[in-house]
Amino acid sequence: MKFILLSLLFAFNAIANNCPSDPGNWIIMIDSCPTKLADRVHRIKGAVCQKEWASHAEEVIEVYKHFGGKSKIWLFPIYSVYSNDVTIIRPILYALKCGIKTITLSGGGDVAIPYEHDLIKDFVASGGRYYAAAGNENNDIQKIPYYPASYKEVIAVGAIICPIKNKKPIKESYSSYGNNVKRWNCGMSIRGNHGTSFSVPRILVLDKR
Repeated sequence: MKFILLSLLFAFNAIANNCPSDPGNWIIMIDSCPTKLADRVHRIKGAVCQKEWASHAEEVIEVYKHFGGKSKIWLFPIYSVYSNDVTIIRPILYALKCGIKTITLSGGGDVAIPYEHDLIKDFVASGGRYYAAAGNENNDIQKIPYYPASYKEVIAVGAIICPIKNKKPIKESYSSYGNNVKRWNCGMSIRGNHGTSFSVPRILVLDKR
């Protein structure tokens, strides 16, 4: 716990000279390490890419750009899709300090990370929006938590089958659900992969219009 507190203090003190001059034009994406990026990247010291997730962030960014996303992307890489590590908290500190009002996480996990929920509460109270994938386990995330999507302050996004036929959305069989899953969209990447990860950037594009 002491290590986490010291890490948070160090991260906060390092923010001052890194804020963009136009925070309203930026979104923060928290995702796994990519092999190449479309926009500005902030790399966290010590983050190690896991090979099996190397292209995940690229696919999420592709969906966002393909469907008309215009905001600049500040990508915070993490050790894996979601890890019990302070790296998942630093982006929220940056958003709070720099005035960036949108954070997305196309991932999650079943372990609640210390201080994360409190920081998300502060971020939302400041006018921010935090989007997170609902998960691909077909679980009710109120009964079987999937963080951070299970936090009520978070806009949890589920996946529906696409294309939508007869204007009646049908949940993808893998998509998790629950009262906190507030938004739904197609869960397919441009490369044809499936997951609630790819529903998140589609919703983000709609909300940014």
